[in-house]
Amino acid sequence: MNIAIKASRLAHLMMAALILPAGITLAGTPTDQVKSTIDEILLVLEDPAFAGDEAITARRARLSELARERIDWQTVRRASLGKHWRARTAEEKEAFVTIFTKLLEVTYTDSIAENFGELNGIEYTRERIDGPYAVVRVKLTTEENTDHSIDYTMKQNPQGGWRAIDFTIEGASLVKNYRTQFDDIIRKSSFAGLLDDLRAKLEEKS
Repeated sequence: MNIAIKASRLAHLMMAALILPAGITLAGTPTDQVKSTIDEILLVLEDPAFAGDEAITARRARLSELARERIDWQTVRRASLGKHWRARTAEEKEAFVTIFTKLLEVTYTDSIAENFGELNGIEYTRERIDGPYAVVRVKLTTEENTDHSIDYTMKQNPQGGWRAIDFTIEGASLVKNYRTQFDDIIRKSSFAGLLDDLRAKLEEKS
């Protein structure tokens, strides 16, 4: 059963925003690390070598590399599948991880390329640290002067630094959004149906 994963333009902006912490360094506060990433993202998007449709493969590869290194994909994947994770066999987990990670990377890299250039301003308005977790609030202003406040949920590495594990925009959590959709697909179809749906979305985007 091919149940489409919903994605509005605002959702695309949310997806693009998640990759902003990709350039995390090992020093500084969570806010410092989110801010430092923007320069790295801009370098990629402003580089003529990564511009245009003809460079989509190279652009995806570069941004995906940053994402794999800096975003805690393991936490995102497991939390998105929620209660269904433990019931899966090793083969099912491997299939889900492979397909969902590829879909996330393609969706995020394309979204940030499409939306980041449309931003009119970025403001860092709040930081809250609670043990190994932190929330950084960022206000994005679009070219239409529309504001979107994004809360980055981050987790500290044992070796130092912070990695993104979720974010919330206007009350909508990425992880919870996926978890709700995945649970609905599995209940109405099956886990195999979820994998088929993810494969179809990946093929569509690829």
